Amino acid sequence: MYATSIRGTFARIAVEPGQPGRVIKVLIPETLDRMSRRDAESLALHQAELIRNYRNLLIDIGVPVTGSHNVRVSVDEKRIFLIEVMEMGATLEISQKLVSKIISMILPLMRGGVGVAVDLDPGNFVEVNGRIVYCDFFPARFRQEDGMWLLGFPQPPAGEYEWTLKRYTTPIGMMRRLRFQLARETGNDWTKVLLAMLPTDLRKEVKDFFLNLPEWKIKISHPGSMGRRIIRQLEDPDDVRDVAARLRGHFPRGMLREVMKLTRVDFRLSSPERREKIEDAKRLLVEGLK
Repeated sequence: MYATSIRGTFARIAVEPGQPGRVIKVLIPETLDRMSRRDAESLALHQAELIRNYRNLLIDIGVPVTGSHNVRVSVDEKRIFLIEVMEMGATLEISQKLVSKIISMILPLMRGGVGVAVDLDPGNFVEVNGRIVYCDFFPARFRQEDGMWLLGFPQPPAGEYEWTLKRYTTPIGMMRRLRFQLARETGNDWTKVLLAMLPTDLRKEVKDFFLNLPEWKIKISHPGSMGRRIIRQLEDPDDVRDVAARLRGHFPRGMLREVMKLTRVDFRLSSPERREKIEDAKRLLVEGLK
């Protein structure tokens, strides 16, 4: 039996690997304050259909996914639930072998044209019957018939759509997200490892981007006043995360996770609310370097 884990907006209830288990995903609770029960059920049914379509698209382009899948909806007085039933895989220890497998699985996505994206949290890649498969189908992330992408739940506002699209659908965006997730989970810098694993046609673009990130302007042994000044100038939440990961040895235990939580791109919040959280994260980092 595998331990229950709770992440973000859903709870994963794990059972014996390879056997059907439930993944309960809670949609925005406050939505029910603004809509009728009928409209709430309609919203949930629509999201369930998007999940089915998304999973089928992943299968069509060759991304291995968990099997025995179906999804239903449930609404109570306060919450909207999506309940997925699928094979539950064993969580894998992060290793170069696992990361290499993840990159090979997402190569068609990085090269573009397939119209599908995934969430590159290593915990979304699990082992079922000896195979590594992808298991996170909500929110659905794919290009619709009108050319617009589904990129989250809720969708990013118009002013942040292009920025979000690049995070999920470009080689730079994908490798940056994967690099941070690996640093968060292991405490190590994966830059060189990831670059070495990329095929030649993708490596230079990603390498040039990585080498020009603000984090490299900070001397890791003595970040001091230069580090504080650079942190105060940051605006992109991903820049804040990357700097925090690079300087994690200078901060109290648990601060990196707190920074990640504060800089999470959560479109349930307004832009000013998200900006305030980013500023809170920066203040934490600046204080940590004093």
